[in-house]
Amino acid sequence: SPREELGHALEPSGLGAVTLSPDGSLLIVWGSDRGVRLFDRADMEPVGELPYPTGTSLLGIDFSSDGRRLAVASCPFGPGLECATEVTVWDVSARRRVAGPVPIGPVPSQATGAIAYSDHDRVLVTAGRGVQLLDGESLRLIAEPIQMSDESAVSSERVVVVSAADTDHGSRVVATSDTGQTMVAEWRDSELIPLDVIEAVPSMLLDDGTLITGIANGPFVARDPMTLQPVGPVYRAEAFPNHVALAGPDLLVSSGVLGVELWDRQTGEPASGVIPAGISAAAPDGQTLYLGGRSGEGFIDEVRIVSLDAESLEDAACLQAGRNLTGAEWTAVMGPDRRYERTCPQWPDASIIG
Repeated sequence: SPREELGHALEPSGLGAVTLSPDGSLLIVWGSDRGVRLFDRADMEPVGELPYPTGTSLLGIDFSSDGRRLAVASCPFGPGLECATEVTVWDVSARRRVAGPVPIGPVPSQATGAIAYSDHDRVLVTAGRGVQLLDGESLRLIAEPIQMSDESAVSSERVVVVSAADTDHGSRVVATSDTGQTMVAEWRDSELIPLDVIEAVPSMLLDDGTLITGIANGPFVARDPMTLQPVGPVYRAEAFPNHVALAGPDLLVSSGVLGVELWDRQTGEPASGVIPAGISAAAPDGQTLYLGGRSGEGFIDEVRIVSLDAESLEDAACLQAGRNLTGAEWTAVMGPDRRYERTCPQWPDASIIG
């Protein structure tokens, strides 16, 4: 049962996300206007920044498996469905570019997962007009983009999200188009081979290789990446999730338009209510959840820290509701003899949530 700890105020970073490095030592806050900012997860002190010009939109980032490199897809902010995108690879410890920027052409402006390491870091997969493949070190174009319209009856050249995972059973790549179709592919003899196209959005691969597929940004299900068959319960999300991640061995965390939800991985039951935060990241050990707090304009201006090991009934009830309890909820949980008080002072009132 979770407990919220103190938040850490930030300078507003624009629309963006929070992400953890593979070893969990760094918290990355990235978005438009402020580039990529790095914080020591232990004390939340800033330790560096990967600078980008003001007015730059970041469409996706991904760490190499050893955490030494960070690939970033970026483009100038502006109107339109697509923007001219570049890919840069950074040395994280030295805070310097090691490859790029290399132009990869137009990528959908709404993309937030436009780049992913694959094939044991040898290849970078990017979104755009088809699935694009770059050498993981030099950013040299490896092959012509794979067009999803060649694999399905619905014509779409705009890929908005890519993800990849290397498992004991091989390497998989998943790409989702703006028409709501997902292509599943595998690496075979140094070539990416499309396997199937399914109707699902969002779709992504977890770090352990499990395929997550959604239904119109609502409920989602886990699938075997080899057979595409469901391997678990249906998670009946209410926050219109566009991203799902592992939160330790027993939990999943989904984030979307309305906030963040935690799920029991085995039963599919919610482990929290809808927590009002737009983007989330969980510590690798599943003990701490980092939430990118939003101002009224949607900017990330605070990182809230939630312990996933609560010590009291109040803490558990607070996270289950995703906000402070109403008077009726307080009475139901705490009993009629206990005077009402705000269960989590930094969380929204019930009246704000509606």
